[in-house]
Amino acid sequence: MSKYVQPVCVWNLNDQEYPIIGENGTIVGFGLTENDTVSNHLKKGLVSVVEPLECIENDRRGFAYVLTSEMICGKGQNGVSACNGDSGGGMFFEVSGKWFVRGLVSFTPGRENNSLLCDGIRNTVFSDVARYEGWINQYIDPRVVHDVNEVIVDYDEKLKLFDFDTCGTTNYPFYPYGLLKKQSGFAMEKPCFVTLISRWYAVGPARCFSNNRDRHEVDGFGQIRQIERVMIHPKFDSATYANDIALIELTRPLNDRRISPICLPIMPEMRIKKIDNLFQWEGNSVTVLSHNDCKARNTVLRSVLPDNQDCGELELDSMEIFEGYDDFDGISLHQVQTRGDKKQMFLRGVQTLGYYTNTSMTLAFIDTNDYIDWILHRMRFIDREENEDRLSLYSEESKEPEWKSDNKWLDISECGSIDDYYREQIRSHVPWIGWLHINRNVTIAELSHGAVATLIHRRFALAAAAIMENKEQWRFLTLGALSNYYSCRTDYCEDLIQELDVREITIHPNYTKHPRRNDIALIEVWPEIYEYHEYIRPICLPWTKNLPRNQLKQINSTSCQRRFMLNHYHVEEEDISICTIYADGEEPAAIVPGAPLQDEMVLANSDERQWFLRGLSYDHLERKRMTDERTTHIPQLFTDINPFIDWIAEEVKRVYDERSRMLSKARSKAEHLKSDQVFLSAIRNTEKRRLFDFETCGADIREAPGKEVTRNIPWLGLIHRTNEIGEAHACGVILISDRYGISTASCAVNYTGNVVFPYGEATYHYSIQKIIAHPEYRAGDLNHNIAVIQLQKSANLLNPICLPIIDEIRTLGYNRTGLSTLWYNYYRYKEFLSVLQLHSVGDRYVDSIYCQFYRNESTSKFERQQSMPLHSNSSICISSSQHYSFRGLESKVEGSPIFSEHVLNGVKRLFLRGISLQSGRMKPFASMFYLEIDGFLDWILDNMNDTLRLNEIPFDLREKLLFN
Repeated sequence: MSKYVQPVCVWNLNDQEYPIIGENGTIVGFGLTENDTVSNHLKKGLVSVVEPLECIENDRRGFAYVLTSEMICGKGQNGVSACNGDSGGGMFFEVSGKWFVRGLVSFTPGRENNSLLCDGIRNTVFSDVARYEGWINQYIDPRVVHDVNEVIVDYDEKLKLFDFDTCGTTNYPFYPYGLLKKQSGFAMEKPCFVTLISRWYAVGPARCFSNNRDRHEVDGFGQIRQIERVMIHPKFDSATYANDIALIELTRPLNDRRISPICLPIMPEMRIKKIDNLFQWEGNSVTVLSHNDCKARNTVLRSVLPDNQDCGELELDSMEIFEGYDDFDGISLHQVQTRGDKKQMFLRGVQTLGYYTNTSMTLAFIDTNDYIDWILHRMRFIDREENEDRLSLYSEESKEPEWKSDNKWLDISECGSIDDYYREQIRSHVPWIGWLHINRNVTIAELSHGAVATLIHRRFALAAAAIMENKEQWRFLTLGALSNYYSCRTDYCEDLIQELDVREITIHPNYTKHPRRNDIALIEVWPEIYEYHEYIRPICLPWTKNLPRNQLKQINSTSCQRRFMLNHYHVEEEDISICTIYADGEEPAAIVPGAPLQDEMVLANSDERQWFLRGLSYDHLERKRMTDERTTHIPQLFTDINPFIDWIAEEVKRVYDERSRMLSKARSKAEHLKSDQVFLSAIRNTEKRRLFDFETCGADIREAPGKEVTRNIPWLGLIHRTNEIGEAHACGVILISDRYGISTASCAVNYTGNVVFPYGEATYHYSIQKIIAHPEYRAGDLNHNIAVIQLQKSANLLNPICLPIIDEIRTLGYNRTGLSTLWYNYYRYKEFLSVLQLHSVGDRYVDSIYCQFYRNESTSKFERQQSMPLHSNSSICISSSQHYSFRGLESKVEGSPIFSEHVLNGVKRLFLRGISLQSGRMKPFASMFYLEIDGFLDWILDNMNDTLRLNEIPFDLREKLLFN
């Protein structure tokens, strides 16, 4: 024997502990290639072991009469299989660092046109070596048979797996940690860290992997890595947590520059026998306690501390550092060793129980020195060829059509992700599933209709054509965190969901109900989904046909029909597009029509997991599946999405082309485009200028020179109303003098409450004396939607904004693109007036003729009878503000200001130019009209009482006064 020639182990492992169904085995050989020529070098491939019944169901003609219990059925990926010349070759599995032979190539069914040549698309049958173990043992040297307790480590060879020049750096903030996460994107029941011991391997508590149905990934400072395999210590006891350690092998190496693997004391002479001088991250000292001291100080560890684990105590001054991590398992403990002229951290323990601060910062940990040989024994060299094979499984998804960048299709990295939407307070939800309903404000009762649509684009969703036949029935689509929305008790529940107007439903032109064919419909919604919505995101479409489908348990049409027949249902073959059954161990659940069939896939360039739409469910039997009818034996039918990709893309393009033509037509009808520059004429009512103090009004509200953020706006007040469709919303009141403010008439008319001015740390409440609406205002009419509000007493503690009524300002005029609006911090929505940002209009200014088109687009089709502001000299249109953390205040507050900035007497001051208009339920990100106030200035001044100040003086200045 030599380094290049070694015997393989004969399989003698327990099938219960090491099941192979669904696992990938490796086959090698010199057999025929895809060109039907013999390979001139050894080739290998991966073959997945298939359940015998599934193997027979998929190919009854090939296997029904020949497959026995002494055989294994295997299916390769993308046509990989054994072929002529590979007979007798092995199927191998690597277990705990050793290779075992489990199968020998027996046969592959022949091709239809040549039965003598293998059919690479069909499954391969292997002889099961484990069935012949007794017979084999009669003829082989027992030394070849694997001893499950044997651990032999070649330390010199294993040293090559580690980089001792870079590991264990003590230069913070370099850390050896990664956060273990579920691949679903939602939080784990117990948060866990894993500790990197190389770029490919990490160690962590075995208890974090105790649920075999959960799949995990490692997050290293935002760099996601999938897990290739998890090796739990064979003596791990989930009841006592003895030997609570696992080795994790990553699919690709972690190479984030902020992560530095910890050093592992590979050689026995590197391992310090005494457990002392222990530290956790950032050099926090850990004192080792005896079991008795540990249990005396900690009531929790008193009952759960295993005998083979140790106990430590952190210094109390470390509590602040570990705040937020007190319930994490897997944080490593290390000892510092000096190698040459530098100090390095060497792994000595893994924390298995979190901190408990009732009496002290105590923790339980395992001594990793006891497991070094086991770890090394299971680590292996991953050569370049194997790494490329892994990546090849995920590379096809990047091949997208060239035209996909048009019509606002999302990039593949932006769709199909759940992880970004996880918030601790949000229950699990799927961000692309929406519910169709008839009336506004979807109710729980309407959800029982079971009309589901799947979002594939910021403007389009897919649904089953069978439920879309009555198009007028479905008027709205709601997406988002609905379960949280129904339990929400705050003023900002609307941020959890987005209700969309259904603009158009296009059923596939070749849809037929019997037989069920082309059961798909495209739904156009408006407005488009907000780009930064936290709880809504489209699923990816399978633009390439080569997506892996290993998570999808499909059965062929013949097996599908027979399963239906066993349950007394008759299904024609023509009705079957995709037929699936529940995977082993999965609980059956009711599936509503239109529910998506999803495939999860890893992106090659980022290791991020994305979800792809594979099909839409339909119930051909047209029956209501009740709880007691749920069974794993009845298949579920789905419409395959792949044949309709081109039709979907063409329909999306048609809609965008049609909207573009409508806009062009609107442009062609424009006789006059409103200029950006506004020239102002003199006002008529000059006498009442004396009511305003231009020495103090409109003072700069920025926190500091050059900054756009403010926390103090003294002239912006609020009133809360219920609008004409019964929804509560906030309205702004803009203070223009100590006794008067301006708002929209739709907010102010019949309002009897106070005006609230949040200013700094204080809040001021002012009663209303009088509300004067514009005489030409009518409910629903936006053209004269303005009102003057007279306060009952002077707001002399607040500084008003300036009105542009003096000649020095009016002769300047203003540019509409140079105006400013206010944005609020979306992530501080509970106190949205506390942090505001001044934002220049710039290219958000839209000419009125175009804005009317966009306004019509953004308004629900059931509210479009409301009039739009048509006077080109009285309205400004601003397109919606979309930013990750800031949004336009006008989307939250009707009557929000738009203003200009001018220097008056050497001081920068803000001058009010308009207020935002809102009617009905305008979409949060719709273009917004602002009513320019210049045409109403004389009316405003006419309705301001210049005697109010006189009433506050204890004597009448108009009478004769006598002085002593």
